[in-house]
Amino acid sequence: MDGSKALNGDTAEALLGGSGARPAGRSRLFGYVCIFFLVITWISQSEVAQAVETTSYNRPYIITWINHCLGLLMCLVSMGGSARISPFKFLQGGKMMWQVLAICIIYQLADWVWYIGLTGTSVADGTIIFNTMSVFVFLIELGLGRRKLNMRSAFAIAISLVGVVVVQKTPGRNNAAPDGGCMSQLGGNLLVLAAAILYAVYQIAVDEVVPGSDMGLTNAFVSASGLITLTMLWPAALALTMAPKSGCLYEPLDLPPPEAAAGLALTGFLALAFNVFFCLCIVYTSPLETAVGCMLTVPMGLITDLMLHGDPIQPSAICGSTLVVVGFLVIAAQSQSSDKGR
Repeated sequence: MDGSKALNGDTAEALLGGSGARPAGRSRLFGYVCIFFLVITWISQSEVAQAVETTSYNRPYIITWINHCLGLLMCLVSMGGSARISPFKFLQGGKMMWQVLAICIIYQLADWVWYIGLTGTSVADGTIIFNTMSVFVFLIELGLGRRKLNMRSAFAIAISLVGVVVVQKTPGRNNAAPDGGCMSQLGGNLLVLAAAILYAVYQIAVDEVVPGSDMGLTNAFVSASGLITLTMLWPAALALTMAPKSGCLYEPLDLPPPEAAAGLALTGFLALAFNVFFCLCIVYTSPLETAVGCMLTVPMGLITDLMLHGDPIQPSAICGSTLVVVGFLVIAAQSQSSDKGR
């Protein structure tokens, strides 16, 4: 354990009086259940957000800001654990506040860049690129000395990525980005790649600040993140009103039309659920397992496209989805073996 990890762990564990040990057994099984619901909320939120942005309210930063602010509502919910911790207590001491602020900025940028990137590329291409975040998680952890180079892990990630590419080889028509966007497809792809890297950094950072598997601590982190986003990240929305109107960054500050209000409310609820499950997945499994588990959005997306858009499931999609699931199971099995050996 490196010095920064120990410092962050001591700060968070002081709120609980616990050891912040990594979960095993039933706790890890709970983490896999959270991954399942993470995939469900991801697909649902993406469908609703895409409908809102493409029909009546294309405000990527404002939508992202609202969604992340809703995490503050978690301070009203008791999720169990050893204690119920307020976001103010979680942020006690300047160092923890600045750490959470940095994480919130990374997360805000990741979602914002993702939404902007989708205006220049297709959802299919964006999904392929975004799911490379498991590779970046693996490389970051390798660079930090938190994970050793293991052929099984590398193989699992590789076959999962191959599965993603195979699945998206013949995307449905509904995935095509609208014409007349403000950037080229190359620009959109690069922004989605940046979002994947930022999400990888976010996962590692959450794992550093929330080292234990206590649901009360995770709840406090989510609500503290919502509080900081609400109070400290709104000035960027003002800055975007001064961006060139012909560019991709310009966002006027206006109220959504009535037809978009219901969609925004539903998007916010799903985004809140996603944020909670995302953090729970990280602390109850690992950043790498969470990243690889997110690849399960690919087969889930296929089912959604079939049900909502009538896109047939191609044989290549079945093959690719199988590779994705196998890669996830290999990572999960290896993580369980690592826990038993500790």
